[in-house]
Amino acid sequence: METLLQDMRFGARTLLKNRGFTVVAVITLALGIGANTAIFSAMNSVLLRALPLRDPSKLVMIWESNPKIEGFLSERLPVRLASYLRWKADSHSFEDIGAFAQVSYNVAGKDRPERVEAAQASPNFFSVLGVRPVLGRAFAAQEGNPGNDRVAVLSEALYQRHFGNDANLTAKTLQLNGVSYNVVGVLPAKFHLPAMWEGMDQKKPEIWISLNVSSGQPEQTLQDNRLMVIGRMKASATLAQARSEMQVIGKRLLQENPKKYDGFGTSVFSIYNEDVGKSLRTSLLVLQFAVVFVLLIACANVANLLLTRATAREREIAVRVALGAGNRRIVRQMLSESILLSFLGGAAGLLLASWGIHALGALAPEDIHGLHEMRLDPYVLTFTFVVVVVTGILFGIAPAGHALKQNVNESLTRGGRSGNAPGSNPLRSLLVVSEISLALVLLIGGGLMARSLHALTTVDPGFRPEHVLTGHINLPPAKYKTEAQMAAFCNQVMDRLRTLPDVKSVAIASGLPMEDVSLTGVYAEGQDPSAFHNQAVGYQLVTEHYFDAMGSPILRGRNFTSQEAEERAKVIIANNAFAKRLWAGQDPVGKFVVLHAGTPNEQKLFVVGVVPDTHQVGPDVPSRPEMYMPSHAFSDPTIVIRSDGDPSALSTALADAVMTVDRDQPVYRVETLAKVTSDNVAEQRFITILLAIFAALALVLSSVGIYGVLAYSVTQRTGEIGIRMALGAQFSDVLHLVLGQGTKLIGIGVGVGLVIAFALTRLMSSLLFEVKAADTLTFVCVPLGLAAIALFASYVPARRATKVDPMVALRYE
Repeated sequence: METLLQDMRFGARTLLKNRGFTVVAVITLALGIGANTAIFSAMNSVLLRALPLRDPSKLVMIWESNPKIEGFLSERLPVRLASYLRWKADSHSFEDIGAFAQVSYNVAGKDRPERVEAAQASPNFFSVLGVRPVLGRAFAAQEGNPGNDRVAVLSEALYQRHFGNDANLTAKTLQLNGVSYNVVGVLPAKFHLPAMWEGMDQKKPEIWISLNVSSGQPEQTLQDNRLMVIGRMKASATLAQARSEMQVIGKRLLQENPKKYDGFGTSVFSIYNEDVGKSLRTSLLVLQFAVVFVLLIACANVANLLLTRATAREREIAVRVALGAGNRRIVRQMLSESILLSFLGGAAGLLLASWGIHALGALAPEDIHGLHEMRLDPYVLTFTFVVVVVTGILFGIAPAGHALKQNVNESLTRGGRSGNAPGSNPLRSLLVVSEISLALVLLIGGGLMARSLHALTTVDPGFRPEHVLTGHINLPPAKYKTEAQMAAFCNQVMDRLRTLPDVKSVAIASGLPMEDVSLTGVYAEGQDPSAFHNQAVGYQLVTEHYFDAMGSPILRGRNFTSQEAEERAKVIIANNAFAKRLWAGQDPVGKFVVLHAGTPNEQKLFVVGVVPDTHQVGPDVPSRPEMYMPSHAFSDPTIVIRSDGDPSALSTALADAVMTVDRDQPVYRVETLAKVTSDNVAEQRFITILLAIFAALALVLSSVGIYGVLAYSVTQRTGEIGIRMALGAQFSDVLHLVLGQGTKLIGIGVGVGLVIAFALTRLMSSLLFEVKAADTLTFVCVPLGLAAIALFASYVPARRATKVDPMVALRYE
């Protein structure tokens, strides 16, 4: 131990004596270690974190499914209350099954009402999750029955906003949409729901009210697809058993009610599978690979620096050996210095990682849960410690091996000179080749992601998002009981907004593309009515100026009239995908479709126009059939305003216009349509930016590496170059000599990198949109760009070599 301490003290003194070398090496290592720590912190928060629920490994989400519906919805359809009640009654693989439905409420406040996300939950929901309130209690069983459901459980944040730190729940009430609810419990601050639809939707209710789960409700309520269902499997049950049992129950439901369950089945997924989707999981793994490559390049650079120092210290090492130091002692001395250097780099890396974590949180999309809670916890610090030790050993091996191979007698007889013979640096060359190869892999990965992001952002959304402001309102049913009351409110708000300066068009819709998806079944007149159950199409209610406000042209036919919207006439406008689905190769204008087939409110609707497709789920998901129906009455109106100037400037005017009509109605989620559209590619943009940063860092480090090796080579070959020039070598000859060495290294590095990139980019193919993993343009342009930059880095020492004075070089030799 004492000898080890002596080696560490000697290593510290050596590093202090060579401050320039130490600073460069520490900065290089800090970049690699800091990047790894920051990305591992992201993985720890998103992929490895434990959900704030009891034994989450036993939790699953249960969905209805219909394979004939395109896209991810085919496996993940919201659940009917009738299905939930049957699953709960017939299943044996589950301890219990709970359900909730997303809603929102206007909460009466001190100054103006607040719009709050909420959920209606079955009385057993919190016991299924294994969550206990920190104040009060959860729902009681009888509170799932009509007349007993005016109770609420709040998030800690909402409770503090409205009631401060008062821990006494007695007589605490909230006015939700004008109805009084008794507050019976407060949830822990750390509680949050897992994300759903493979991480696509993070629901964050702040108010939980009891869901009416009685089976005696109207059939329409029992068949309404709006529930999210979470089950807790028994300790002895497996996911496969749960899936098998739910499929059996689904078949039983189909046999008993073939009309309502035709084509439908059941899907069961682990809660972890729902919380983090394949795309985000793959993205984080790609980023972790990227920062490991950056660290390897940093190690190669530091190893080259240490090799240079080891060459300069050959006489010192030779003296130690001559005085009796064995190989183990020499290796231990070299490794102790490298590990000490690595720990210095690790300390600096933690500082960079701390800053990087804040930067990641600022850049991260809001709906990726976990990235905003990153911190340097014990797991991350342990990871960093392991990285530091492994890194120190990794880049310390090269100088230690060099010290063992040197000839002691030759080193002692060289006097004050040091260094190897010209051209005898294969290890340094190997390190540079590895740097260029790894940098090329990262640059190609970044190039593929950049091309994919460009393809995503240039997809025609079917509307013009520029200069459009949107805002959402929810009209409480206790106050707006009839369609006439809803229509009166909507008309007054639109009339006031149209008088504002710079406003070109105002409309209201039941939802926005890329934000809200509503499905219904239809079939074309003359078609087999049984097709109704297998033709789920999107639908929206809109006012007559909706397409003008959205900047979506009428391709065929005509727009709705004001009278049709007022009267909710039985006409529709279809998108192209709808027309192709029902009338391929025909003009849909003038055709009829049947809505709500086989029900008392079955409707025959006349197609009056066709509009472009919109990407309801996102630009990377094919457009679905969609139809628009005219209306002026909306229970949850979404306001769309097109302006001549900056739409954000209308935010206050929008809120004021709504309050003028009804001062109790807040406007929430006020944002530009451009932001709504941009948010759909936020995850891809985030990953692309990070990958580009790491690729740029790798490029800089690899360029510095080749510059260092050639600069050292020029120093070592000064005598040789002087002799060549004394014998008549020209400027171009010397330039060609040094650049030739650099070109050879670059060529080998690029060749090896292309092979590695061709293999590894297959792993990220699921992240790419309309770009192949072996995209020719990327695989040609990126290597050429890297080669050009690396050649420039080679040119600097080559240029210096041409300025060698033959007389000075010969005197030096």
